[in-house]
Amino acid sequence: DYVAWLDRLWRQRLGAARETRPELSIGILLWPDFPLMSLSGIVEPLRHAGDFADHSRPLYCRWHVLGEGATASCGIPVAATAPYANPGEFDYIAVIGGLLPNLRKAPRRHRDYLRAAVAAGVPIIGVCTGVFVLAEEGLLAEVKASVHPFHAQDYRLAFPRGALSTRHDFLHEKGRLTVPGGVSILSLMTELIRRHCGPDRAAKAVHQLSLTERREVGAFERMRAGGYHNVADPRI
Repeated sequence: DYVAWLDRLWRQRLGAARETRPELSIGILLWPDFPLMSLSGIVEPLRHAGDFADHSRPLYCRWHVLGEGATASCGIPVAATAPYANPGEFDYIAVIGGLLPNLRKAPRRHRDYLRAAVAAGVPIIGVCTGVFVLAEEGLLAEVKASVHPFHAQDYRLAFPRGALSTRHDFLHEKGRLTVPGGVSILSLMTELIRRHCGPDRAAKAVHQLSLTERREVGAFERMRAGGYHNVADPRI
C-alpha cells in the first residue's frame, strides 16, 4: 500500500510513463575481483527507483556495465551491458575496484575511459578499492576520500599525502564521490536518488530494500559506538 501510494503521487507529478532521458543514469566500470555487493548496491536502488510498483523497467533511472565485464571476488562473472558510451550520457561514472593486488589487471581502456569522463566533467564515484584507482589516476588531489577501515593503512602507504576518512558512509568533494563499499553504498545511492529523482523515489527505494530511514549516524560511526576498536587482548 505504501509503495502504491508513492507511485500514485509520482504519476500525478509526471503523468504517464514515457521513454525520455532518465533522471539518473550511472555507468559502471568493473575491476577484476570486484565485490558483488557493491554492484548490487548501485543497481538495486536504481531498479526500484526507476519504475512504478515492482516492474523493474529502467524508466527514470538507468545503469550500464561499460566496456568489459569482470568476475566478482566470489567467482560470479558479470558481462558488460553496453560499450564504452559517450560519458556525457551519464550523470556519474562509478569505478568498483577489486582486490588490491589485481588493480592493474583491469583493461587499459577502463582507465582511458575514466580520464575521458573526467575531461567531460562527469562526476566520478570510487567504490571500495575504486578509491585507490581514482587516487592512482591523480583524481583525488586535495580531496578527502572515504576509505574502508580495513584498507586505511594500505591507502596511507600508497598515498602518503592523501587525506582520508574512515568515519563516513560516503564523501562528495569537487566532483569526486568516494564510498567504502558494503552497506555504505546504499546510503550513497539513496542520497543520489533523492537529489535527482526526488524524495518519493528515494523513499520507495528505502522501503523496497527494507532500509532504516535514520540518517543521523553512519555505518562506521555505529560500528565505533558498538566498541569495534575496544579490544583489550594485546594479541589482537
